[in-house]
Formats: sequence, structure tokens, C-alpha cells
Amino acid sequence: MDRAIRVLYLVSLAALSSLGACDVDESSSSDVRIATERWSAKDDPGKSPIELSTNLSALPSEGTVARPPWPGYAWHTIYDSLNYAWAGAGTESPAAKYARLFGIENLDDVISKLYGVAQSDTVARCSATIGCRSEEECSFHQGESDGYCIPIWWGLCHAWSVAAVLEPEPVQPVVLNGVTFEPNDIKGLLVLTYDRPEVVFVSQRCNGNNDFGGIRYDDFDRPESKCRDINPGAFHVFLANYVGLLNQSFVTDVVFDEPVGSLSVYSYKVQQSRELSLDEARSMVGDVLSPDTRSTVHMNVSVSYVESTDAQVTGNLTARLSEFIKTFDYSYVLELDRHGSIIGGEWEGESKTRHPDFIRLPQGPGSKPVAGGFVHYSKVKQLVDASAQGAQINLKTIHQQASVGPNEWKTFGPFNVANGGHLEASVSSQKNVELFLYKGNAVSTQEYACRRRFAQTSTPCFVAGPGPVWIKVLGRSFNAQFELSVLYGQQR
Repeated sequence: MDRAIRVLYLVSLAALSSLGACDVDESSSSDVRIATERWSAKDDPGKSPIELSTNLSALPSEGTVARPPWPGYAWHTIYDSLNYAWAGAGTESPAAKYARLFGIENLDDVISKLYGVAQSDTVARCSATIGCRSEEECSFHQGESDGYCIPIWWGLCHAWSVAAVLEPEPVQPVVLNGVTFEPNDIKGLLVLTYDRPEVVFVSQRCNGNNDFGGIRYDDFDRPESKCRDINPGAFHVFLANYVGLLNQSFVTDVVFDEPVGSLSVYSYKVQQSRELSLDEARSMVGDVLSPDTRSTVHMNVSVSYVESTDAQVTGNLTARLSEFIKTFDYSYVLELDRHGSIIGGEWEGESKTRHPDFIRLPQGPGSKPVAGGFVHYSKVKQLVDASAQGAQINLKTIHQQASVGPNEWKTFGPFNVANGGHLEASVSSQKNVELFLYKGNAVSTQEYACRRRFAQTSTPCFVAGPGPVWIKVLGRSFNAQFELSVLYGQQR
């Protein structure tokens, strides 16, 4: 792609979709692809956790997801990630609000070091953007006069795009202990908890930059094997099964080389499908068909994605979804075996360098707290549920100190948890205590809903609503002093 066009393409993506980006840590592969190829082991639709149909005649020609991913901001590195006070001067950033609510010191420094400007010690220094490369911007950490040349695509779009598929959209402000979280604050914190989500990664990431000669091409004008990206045959199988048959979204990197632009799929439509003879296919894509190919079909397919937004755009954006849809047109040749099943394919025309890099199938949030262990999914999830429920749930926190002796019980509650809410509790103690949660009227030690022993009591215990929840702490040593922390959603 011509460099001037390429730069315009990236800048337009950044402007239209706030293309933030993305630290996807699945490394590029060094597996060798032969000239005549099917899809590789890394592209294989068999990697899907559900069985997929590969027979072209059984696959629908269009589809739309049942629950659209919500538009959201990608929390760009150049603006210091979650430290960005998106609502303007004199307001607090999402990180600052979270830190004030939970009494966390220096969370802004942690965020900056892990996700923002301060993580960029290895990049070029600058005093103005004119000293940076075309896809970079000179960014400054708060209070510093020397900046860093940071790629405009760095950010958390890899996390936003997965969270938007799996989680309900925060749509209403939530007030918790005097701290007001706007929908964008909650979205930002939720996105952060998805920095290392559970996903199935399909294909491989290309780390070469086409602008700076980082990609070589073979005799058929295809990028070298490690930047060949997702095979179009595999891409069509995932597209038609997930979106066409199951009406579920997944995430793709829409930029074929080093920059990452993760967007969630909303819909697709086959605009044209035409059978080709093998000779016609070879004249179109080269002598690269698999020996097992018995027939070929040329496809023109439009795929629509949900874009990210500017930071200041907040509220119920799913209700305005049509404003945040971006469509890409792809051209490719499908290779079919003697049974009519797709076994591979080749990108064609401009799509050789204008196609998805890889696919991620969202499975869930990561299992560990983020931001150095300070930001917990469970706490953010309470904000998300309260915001998605609107005025139905009010969040409440309780911190209570007490002590127990050996085999002595302390009982707390009941806490009336709202429908759609849940309760989380943890205990901090230097001595041996145990934590039990009971739902309803069950108070027997054999009927607990959640239990944490001494070494685990700082790990939250959870019970979902609706209904009353009781908390009991059991002492296992003399004069065991402890602090109980509770966060739960109650009916307004």
C-alpha cells in the first residue's frame, strides 16, 4: 500500500473509530507455509470451542449478531490511559475516582507506568510531535516537559472490543459513597479489567510494519508467511458460523500488519458469489491452490464492525448504534474439497493488504486483578450491573472491625441484595479466621454459599442476588481481630 494512503488510512481509522490499540500478547508465529496451502494449524476453525460447519452450501450469506457490542472509548496511551480526565478540566479521571473510593494511593502512577505514557521508556524522546514518526504523537506524563513518541494506535481497544461483546453496557451514572461514576468512567474501568481476557486466539499476529519495509512479499504479491494473517477460508467459516448461524460476535484486528485495531463484528453480507474454474482461480490469485482443492468460489463480502468512540461520548450508545458502524469490503477466493467443504482460500486484489490480521473469540474476563493488583473485576462488575440496571440498584459499602476467639462466631446481616446485583465480602486479619456467606435463611456451616479459609480470606467471596445474605466469621485463634469489607447492590 502506498505510504501516503496508508498513513491516511490509519489516521482516518483513529479519527472515525478512536482506533486505540492494543497490546495483544499472542506472539507472531514462525511456522512455514508452503506455496500451495490450506489454512494452517493456527487458522484451523477446529480451534473454536464449538463445532463449526465448513460446508459452503450450509452457511448463510448474511447475518447480524443478536446482542450488539457497545461502542466505547479505547483509552489511548497518548492520553495516559485511565488517568485521562475525559469530562474536561476540573473533573476526575476514572482511575482517580476508583482510587478515592477504595483508598488507593498512587494508582495514577501505576496506571501510567503499566498502560499510559510512563510505560514508554524504550521509545524515542521528543519535545513536539514534529520530531516523531508519521504514526506517532509526542505525549507527556503529567508534570514533565520531555515527551515520548508514542504510536497513535497504542491503547486498550483489545480490551474494549472483548468487554463490549461479553458485558452489558453501562448506561446510567452510579453514586457510591459520594463518588459519582459516569457511564464512561465505568466503561473505562471495565475495559481495564479485560486487559488480559480469556480468549481463543485464531491465526497469528503480524509484527512487521508495511510503511517501513518490514514486510516482504512472495512471487504472488502475498505478504510473507508470518504476515499472511488469517486465511480467508477460515475467516469465512468463523464469520458465517458465529454471526450467521449463532448470531454471536467475535473480535478481529482489522489492520493486517503491526498496528492493531481490534473491532467487534456486528454483521456481514455476501455481496457477490461466483464459481470459478481452477484455471480462473489461478489466474486471479496465482498458482497457490491446495492440491486438495476441487472447486473455487470468488466472494465479495461486506463486514460491519462496531467502532470505538471519542472519550467524551457517553451514555447509552447501543441506542445510537448506527452512528458507530464501520463497514469493510473484502474480496477472496474460497477453496473447496470434493465434498464442497471450505479448506482454505486466498485474499484477492486490495484485500491482500486490507484484511483482518487475526481473530479472538471472547470467553471471559481475566482471572487476576489488574493495575498492579489494585483494580478488581468483581468490584467493577458491581458498578457495571448497577449502571446497566439504571435506577434499580444502589451500591453500598461497609467496613466493620471486630474480634473473635477460638471457635467463636460473629454474625453480620442480613444484607438484602437486589435482583441483578450481588454481594462480595472479604476479611483482613493477621490471625486465623474463616469467612462464610449464606443466602436466604441457611445458616448451617454445612449450607454455606461461599467459604474462605485463613489463607484465602482476603480473596473476595461472592453471592448473587436477589435475597438476604448473612455473613459469619469464625475464629480459629485467640483474640483474632479482623476487618470485614462488604460491597453489595441493594434495591432502591
